[in-house]
Amino acid sequence: MKRWWVLFLVVILLAPLVSSADENFSRASSFETSVNFISSIKIIPESDEFYLESLSVNMTFVPKDYDFQTVKSMNFISDPQGKVVEQGGLTYTWYNVEGGEILYGYGAIVESFPKMPEVRESVRFPIRDEVNPEYLSPTETIRSDSFKIKQKASEIVAGETDVYRAAHKIGVWVQENIDYDLSTLTAEATQDAEWVLDNKRGVCDEMTTLFVAMLRSVGIPAKFVSGMVYTDAIEGGFGPHAWAEVYIPGQGWIPFDPTFGQFGFVDATHIKMDEPRDYRDASAGFLWKVREGNVVPESIENIEVEVLNFTSGLEPKVELTLRPLIDDVGPGSFVPIEVNVRNLKDYYVPVQLFLTKIPTMSDSSQRHVLLDPRGEATAYFIVKTPDVLEESSKYYSTVEVQDFFGVVSNTT
Repeated sequence: MKRWWVLFLVVILLAPLVSSADENFSRASSFETSVNFISSIKIIPESDEFYLESLSVNMTFVPKDYDFQTVKSMNFISDPQGKVVEQGGLTYTWYNVEGGEILYGYGAIVESFPKMPEVRESVRFPIRDEVNPEYLSPTETIRSDSFKIKQKASEIVAGETDVYRAAHKIGVWVQENIDYDLSTLTAEATQDAEWVLDNKRGVCDEMTTLFVAMLRSVGIPAKFVSGMVYTDAIEGGFGPHAWAEVYIPGQGWIPFDPTFGQFGFVDATHIKMDEPRDYRDASAGFLWKVREGNVVPESIENIEVEVLNFTSGLEPKVELTLRPLIDDVGPGSFVPIEVNVRNLKDYYVPVQLFLTKIPTMSDSSQRHVLLDPRGEATAYFIVKTPDVLEESSKYYSTVEVQDFFGVVSNTT
C-alpha cells in the first residue's frame, strides 16, 4: 500500500513596518515622546578689541502643534540666558556676549496620532480650483518644471479623473520604482528630483522630492514635510525623515510617505517638525554682529527622541478575504492569490497589504489599494511552491495577508 505523508509548508515573512522588539510602534493609536536638542556656538575673540553686539539663531526644525500632533510641553535651553521667542519655530537672541561657548536647545513632550484625514467625496482631476501657486512651483530640488518628470507623471495618471487616486498612483510608482539606497552618496548630498528619476535611487528626502515634483508637474498641490520617525532600520530607533502632504480642494492636506508606502496616511511615529520650501533650505539660520572676533556654530544633528508612552491597537477599516485561484499544484508552481478588500468606512481608505505567510517567496510581498467609501477592490499576489517536493507526500500550506491596521486573513 502506498503511504502518503501530509506536510505543512509555511514561510513567515516580516512585514516591512516600523517595529521594536516588544511592540509594533507603527500600529500605535497614540504615541508620546520626548524630543530633545542641544547644540553650541563657539565665540572666538581675535583681539582685545573683540565685541559681540548681538547673536541670534532662528530654528525651524522644532516640534509644533499640527493636526494629529500636540506639543504638551516645551522647555528652552539658553546658556548664557538669552531671549527666546516661540513663533513658527524658535528664535534665540543674545546681546553683549563674551568669548567662550553658548549652549542652546529645547526639550519637548510631543503626543502624536495616526494621520488619516477622512476624505468622503471625489474631487475632479485635473484640478480646476484656484490653489496657492507656491505648492505648484518648482524649487532647486523639486524640479516640477522638468520635461522628463512631467512626461512620466502624466503617463502614470493618464485617464484618471480623481485627485486622490492620481496622487495615490504616483506614490505607488515612486515606491515601486525608486530604490531606497542609504549606501550611496545621495544619503550625504541631496540630489534633485530629475536626478532621482534618472538614477532610480535615493533616500527619503529624495524620494519625497521626486514625489512632490511629479504631483506639481500635473497640477496637484503638494509640499515637503520634515521631521523625525521611528524605524528599526537605524540604531537608536529615531532618525530624521521626510514625507509629503498633498492638497485636495475642499478636503485639506493629506499625508503621503513614499518611503514607507503610506499613501493617504502616516503612522503615529511620524513627528512633524517643519515644512521647508525645499529640502536644501537650512533648518537653522544664524545672524551676528561682531567686531574682531569669529562665531562658529556647531552642526545641528544631535536630536534625540525617546518613547515615553504609547497605546497599541488601531481600528480596523477593512475586511479581507483571500483565496488561491489554483489549489492543486506541483513543485515549482506559480499560484495566483486573490485578495478581496472591502471598505467598512464611509470615506476613502488607502490599504497597504502585506503577505505575512507563504510557502516560499513571492513576486512581491506588498500591494496598495485605494478604496472608495464603502467600496471594494481586488488585489493579486503570485506565490511559488517549493521546487522540490516528495512524490509520495501530500502538502498543505497557509497563505496569510495582513493590512497596516492589523486585519488578517488566511487560507490553507
